[in-house]
Amino acid sequence: MRKVLVRYYIGTFFFWFSQYVYVPILSPYLRELGFSLSMIGVILGAYGTSQFFLRIPIGFWSDRKKNYKPFVLAGVGCSGLGCLGYALFSSRWFFLGARTLSGIGASFWVSFAVLFASYFPEEESSKAMGKLTFCMSGALLVCTILGGWLADCYGYLIPFWVGAIGALIGLLALVGIKEKKVKFSSSGITFRKAMYRAWSPSLGVVSLIGAVLYFNSFANIYGFVPLLAVQLGSNKTQLGILTALNLASYSLASLFVGTKLLNLLSERTVLLGGFLLIAISSLTLPIVSNLPLLYLNQTVNGFGRGLAYAILMGLVFHLVSSDERATAMGLFQSLYSLGILAGPLLGGWVGDSWGIHGVFILSGVLAFLVVPLLWKMKIARQ
Repeated sequence: MRKVLVRYYIGTFFFWFSQYVYVPILSPYLRELGFSLSMIGVILGAYGTSQFFLRIPIGFWSDRKKNYKPFVLAGVGCSGLGCLGYALFSSRWFFLGARTLSGIGASFWVSFAVLFASYFPEEESSKAMGKLTFCMSGALLVCTILGGWLADCYGYLIPFWVGAIGALIGLLALVGIKEKKVKFSSSGITFRKAMYRAWSPSLGVVSLIGAVLYFNSFANIYGFVPLLAVQLGSNKTQLGILTALNLASYSLASLFVGTKLLNLLSERTVLLGGFLLIAISSLTLPIVSNLPLLYLNQTVNGFGRGLAYAILMGLVFHLVSSDERATAMGLFQSLYSLGILAGPLLGGWVGDSWGIHGVFILSGVLAFLVVPLLWKMKIARQ
């Protein structure tokens, strides 16, 4: 089992490495190519569009096949092909296609999460998701530092090629994993019945909260915060450092959730604290006047995101039986991908109309509105 987990950690690391090694320089690169903020928003939003439409079918299909490993391998392969698309073409339409392909790869995160959770007792779902999120965020931390440095030294295209190589390494690691056999009641369930069994009002609320979380992420650190950094005098390497600080705190928060924090605080308290940090850091972005303050701001934001995401992933497993885990995770991830889509699209429109400070205020207000919802929400295993 230990060897399987080590391979899984390596494969997960390089899967997300290939997804994010170019992210710190993507929007500045598109801007340098002459794209408008609205067009940049469309390209960035394509990442969420494909996930919205594919994550539910992938969850249902993998639940029905009861075999998650092929879906995991497909996700890494699509991510690598997306990197090659960025590297080989410079047309806006090819960038749109490559971003869509990257989103298709990310859609298979449904199967990553369910397969990994199957190696742990059901009552440790939130801790398992904390460990998996720590592995993911650790990859994002390393690759964003490397991506900015590579772009600074060798040009914008190099991070895309390095991402493709990372996907290949991830594939080689994951090919050797063994899938733990789990007993299921039946595989002949229809799509409609699976949706009915997996869906609940509680899952709907958790998914809505996830959408707000990802709206904030993709409107800010993965969207328009790098443009604010450039306005404050940042170079490509400093863009990588900015994202890395956000991810370092994200990773640290995930590790706490996966190890110690849930022994001290309830899931509801941790989630509430996470969104308060996200809201405060977003609403104060318009008054940030230099790079050190921006670094501090995004460190706080990343810590809040790390607390929130790990808890939300674990809550999904608490709300359904093992028969519908992937279907429920597909529903959750599909609905929260609306935030991945809306963040860049709405952010681009707001940015063109009122400037990037309007983007930060909007994302902060949305995050703050989640706080009273969490205050009243009852979070419990069902």
